[in-house]
Amino acid sequence: MKKFLKLIFMLLIISVSVSFAVNANSVTDKISVGILYGSSAVSEINVKSGFNLILGEYRENEFFPVTNSNYSEIKLSVNKTEGADSCHVQYYSGITEAEAKEKVTQLKNMGINAYIAYSDSGICVWEGSYKNLNDAQYAAQTCGFSATAVMSGGNSVKASRSGEIIFVYSASNGKLGVKPDTDNKMDEKITLRGSSDKKYRGGM
Repeated sequence: MKKFLKLIFMLLIISVSVSFAVNANSVTDKISVGILYGSSAVSEINVKSGFNLILGEYRENEFFPVTNSNYSEIKLSVNKTEGADSCHVQYYSGITEAEAKEKVTQLKNMGINAYIAYSDSGICVWEGSYKNLNDAQYAAQTCGFSATAVMSGGNSVKASRSGEIIFVYSASNGKLGVKPDTDNKMDEKITLRGSSDKKYRGGM
C-alpha cells in the first residue's frame, strides 16, 4: 500500500481520532494516520522520503522539530500489548538537541545503544526497550552512569532503522510529527507503506 503525501505526517495511535483520509489523487499540507486501532489495523508503518526525515511534535496545528533522523526511510511502531517494551533507561533529560546528539554519540562509543527521546521532560537520551520496570531499573543501576528507569506514555511511538531504535516520542499532549528535511514545498512528499492485508484507521 502506497500513498504520496505532502509536508507533515502525523501518527495517531490507539483510539485517537483521525482528522481525515486522503485519496490517491489528492495533495494536502498534513495528514493524520491511526495505527493499532482494533484487530484489523497495522501496528507499524514504513515512512520514506527523498530527503532525511525530521522527527518532532505536532500540536495546535503547528510542527515543532525535535531532531533530524539522518535517514530518509524509517519504521514507526507502537506496542501491540499495552505496557510491553515500554520501559527505558534515561541518562539525560531536558537538554538541547545538540547536547542530546553529543551524549548519544558518547554513549554509543561506549557500547550503549542510546537514542534521542521526547517526553514531557523535553528532549532526553534513553536506552533500551525493556518489558518491565524492574529490568529497566536493574539496567540503570548497573550501567555505570547516573541513570534512572522511566516508562514511556500510552501514546508513545518508536522510530527505528534496521531494527535499532533511533527515536521515541512519548509526550502526553501532542502527536508525533514527521517531515522531510527540505524547504522546497514541491519536494515535500512522503511514501507510507504498511501491511497489504491490514487497514489504516481513516480508510487509507
